[in-house]
Amino acid sequence: MSAFTVFTASSFVSSLVIYVLPNTNATDLDLLSTWICCALLLTVCLSMRSHDVQLQDQRYELLETGSSGSATIPVGWKWDGVMLTALPAVMVAAGVLTNTQASQYWSPGLVVTCSILTYLNGSSDESVSLGHKSNIEISVVEEKPFEVWHHVRFVYTILLSSGVAWILYLSIYMEQEASQQIPIGVAFLACMAMIYVTLPKSRIMIKQCSEMTKSSGLVNWRPATKLSTQAFLIATVLIAFAPLELQQPFATVLSGVMQAIRIVSMFYLVSSGSAIVSATSQLAALGLAQALLQQDLSALFAAAFVAISAIAMCVLFMPVSERLSLWASFLVMLAPVLPFAASMLHIPDHTPKLHPIETLYLEGKRQFEEKLSRQSKTSEEAIVEYRKRYQREPPAGFDEWAKLALRKGLVLIDEFDGMTRAFDPFLKLDPSILTKVLAATPRDLDELVEVKIENTEITWTTDRGGSYFGEYLHSWLTADTEYASVLPNTTILINTYDEPKTVMPVKMLVDGIQEADYEAKVEVVSLGRQDPWSNVTLSCAQSSPARGNTYSTKQTLQFVSNLTESQDLCTHRKFGEQYALLNSPETLRLIHAPLPVWSQAIPSSFQDILFPSPYYEKHWGDYNAKLDSAWDEKHTSIYWAGATTGGHNTASNWRNMQRQRMVLNTMSSTGPHNITLLGQSKYKKSWKQVDANSTSLQNLMNIFIGNVGQCEEPTCSEMKQAFAEKGGLKMSASYAHKYVLDIDGNGFSGRYYRLLRSHSAVVKQTILKEWHDDWLMPWVHFIPLSLEGNEIWEMMRFFGTTERGEEVGADIATMSSEWAGKVLRRVDMELVVLRLVLEYARLFDRT
Repeated sequence: MSAFTVFTASSFVSSLVIYVLPNTNATDLDLLSTWICCALLLTVCLSMRSHDVQLQDQRYELLETGSSGSATIPVGWKWDGVMLTALPAVMVAAGVLTNTQASQYWSPGLVVTCSILTYLNGSSDESVSLGHKSNIEISVVEEKPFEVWHHVRFVYTILLSSGVAWILYLSIYMEQEASQQIPIGVAFLACMAMIYVTLPKSRIMIKQCSEMTKSSGLVNWRPATKLSTQAFLIATVLIAFAPLELQQPFATVLSGVMQAIRIVSMFYLVSSGSAIVSATSQLAALGLAQALLQQDLSALFAAAFVAISAIAMCVLFMPVSERLSLWASFLVMLAPVLPFAASMLHIPDHTPKLHPIETLYLEGKRQFEEKLSRQSKTSEEAIVEYRKRYQREPPAGFDEWAKLALRKGLVLIDEFDGMTRAFDPFLKLDPSILTKVLAATPRDLDELVEVKIENTEITWTTDRGGSYFGEYLHSWLTADTEYASVLPNTTILINTYDEPKTVMPVKMLVDGIQEADYEAKVEVVSLGRQDPWSNVTLSCAQSSPARGNTYSTKQTLQFVSNLTESQDLCTHRKFGEQYALLNSPETLRLIHAPLPVWSQAIPSSFQDILFPSPYYEKHWGDYNAKLDSAWDEKHTSIYWAGATTGGHNTASNWRNMQRQRMVLNTMSSTGPHNITLLGQSKYKKSWKQVDANSTSLQNLMNIFIGNVGQCEEPTCSEMKQAFAEKGGLKMSASYAHKYVLDIDGNGFSGRYYRLLRSHSAVVKQTILKEWHDDWLMPWVHFIPLSLEGNEIWEMMRFFGTTERGEEVGADIATMSSEWAGKVLRRVDMELVVLRLVLEYARLFDRT
């Protein structure tokens, strides 16, 4: 099998595999998997060839000799090897010092590999003579030509074709919303014309490559180079005219081919002894690829410079007879972008690029509608969907549960991902181990309430402060006599505190427990008023940022686009300072054993089983619609008032805790604040960060501390002086404002459901996961705010001072109150808890 076949097949396969993988970043994985799938195969394929490869077609019409003034280029491997080995070492060290992602080390690693191959294959000590412009003389040693011109032309043509293709694609990508649509008929004719012109020549070139490979065992790189240019030309046209749903796979495949061609050219050059040309071309290609793959408009100029340089090299070293056809190809490659370039001439007619918040809002609504439309309509469909999502059979009684849920109008019958996947770590363990852990857990902890279900009879611990949790569980599971038919026998431990409980070590999560004679020892670790970070991150990978001691302090203005990622404890080392529970909890008792305890809310690194908090139902009556106001009657501002709960406040930490930090960063007495806003570019095609002060937006903020607590002197006095306590405030005070902020305290915020049911839009700041995360859609039912919270000023500028922001805010407020009435009913709690009981019982009985 030829190297050309290997790199083509492996790049396409790896690119397509990347595209179908769920929840991945195609750009990073494209680099890494192309390296794995292509480079390693090609290392074996190409490194076995002799370094002084002799191409069979030595009769080049392209060579024009006879010009005076030549230069001598040494190609010895000694100094090249030193340079190519030292350079990656410096790059990797710099990457480590700047906390760069490991995926960016792949190219330096490639250079190191090539350096090793150069050393192993040996190298030519001959010198070659390179003529002026297209006049080239090649010195022949032992009748084996060393053709530097051929190498330069091949590499720079690859750079040129890939660079132009990607620049065109990105220009289309960047201008997609602002550009005029191309008529379908024109697009179809253009595609047909391109394919008609290029395919016959491509077939001829493929045939030439094949014949050459069969006769000599080597690749005829000259037609292969032309073929690569034609392939990029077709790919560019397809990307330009393809429907939106097909542009991503096209782009992914094109990216994979780019990387594969770079790798092939590099190995070919090194194995031929031309290490200098290889290093120079790969550094240029690296700069081009990094700029383009990041899809950064500002980096497009650097990419364009590399492409223009490649054009210049091709033209300078190309005979006149070849230039016309190549320039014609380049012009045809420009055809897809011409309509977009024409539309740029009419700048006033461009539709302004949407504000990031509006983009997130529209995308959230689209995903929400899609989620609603795909819900199962029968119990049979629910079973099929369960198997598809979780790759296992549903628990016993699931069929009956699904029928009950459909009859009682459960809206999102399939959306239990967060709750269901919480059982995954425990399903890896033998039931006997879980039984031992459950039995070994001390029952004298005030926060633990034991609930037993035996022959449909439900009993619970009654001598605890949180015993009412058992009452609510009993009430939910006995609300309908039909529930009894599916109730299993089981024992549940409920954590009634608003703090989490179980953190399993990462080794246990990955490998499970292998000892057949495992002896359960459940120790309770008390971390009240201590730094709990090392304990709460035991489940994070050792290489994760959470287990390190450094983190980036750079702050950029970003809105939450991925709620799961924004709450990931393992990737946010700074949470240890910014979140009170993770800094200095008032009380926190943890268990590092595989205990499937039920809790109300948890950070992402915990393994508790999430269930609906009885607190929400107990306080359901807190919302009084008569005290609420219509949207148009509310003040255009954001409101929050609360106590300094969350953790134990000390002189060194209270300013960093989430509630106090939010108030300090928004209150007028500490202003004006230096803030970051977004401003549109000159032609309204993008949004850029601009520095500002808070003076003009201060009237939009009504965020303050009502009461100071969980502190000791002199810290309490210091906070009272800083915040000027407002004292007791009516619960209904928030209803006078269009936007209401909800911030975590010692645990989850108990006012959340009340705020969702009001006619105000909820701005939610939390890193805690709750059972309803599967049912409440960010930017549709609430407005997510990062723990950093620095985007709140731009958020309120958009919502509070723009007409479109007013419309979006009003729509979110309406949708949240309507949706809460549909999915936060009592019957929904009953059905959710019943399903959780079925899943939980299976942990101990797998029959």
